[in-house]
Amino acid sequence: MDRNISKNILSLTPRTFEYKASNQPDIGFIAEEVAEVYELFATYENNEPKNINWFAILASLVSETKRMNHRINVLVAEVKRLKLSQNNK
Repeated sequence: MDRNISKNILSLTPRTFEYKASNQPDIGFIAEEVAEVYELFATYENNEPKNINWFAILASLVSETKRMNHRINVLVAEVKRLKLSQNNK
């Protein structure tokens, strides 16, 4: 998956908002803002952002989680190596 997509995930900003039709409060994302971050994260109606493309966001989140998990494992191994090196002095 493209590294820019992972960066886009980190650029999303959760918002509190009220639905226009019901005035019900909620927490989530605004389709127009999401579309500005990455157009594939939104669905469109009449060429305007209408909803969130949760499948695209989910796939990107899984990819980013795997990337971060790998990085954590590399860093943990490095810390262990440094501790062993320090203890052997």
